[in-house]
Amino acid sequence: MDAETDVYEGEGEFYYSNDYIGYVNYAISRKIDNIDINNVADLVGHHVIAWKGAYRDLGPDYHRLFSPGAPGSKDYIEMQDSKEQVQGFWKKG
Repeated sequence: MDAETDVYEGEGEFYYSNDYIGYVNYAISRKIDNIDINNVADLVGHHVIAWKGAYRDLGPDYHRLFSPGAPGSKDYIEMQDSKEQVQGFWKKG
């Protein structure tokens, strides 16, 4: 487990806390590839590696562009193992 929080206060009493964990997602490219990335749509047409389920996690634009059958799905793969993601990133292709 990466994180856990308790929102139960008593019999039938639940509450929500303020956000205390945040994430910022980045698209990273190799300098040698000279890719200009300013938004999600700029990734279409490039080889993209992400984690399993990323197309469901990264918002509506990403989902529209990278879900199965979408315009960016041709060069898009999802890998469960982050070590494999890094190895795939450094592969020439």
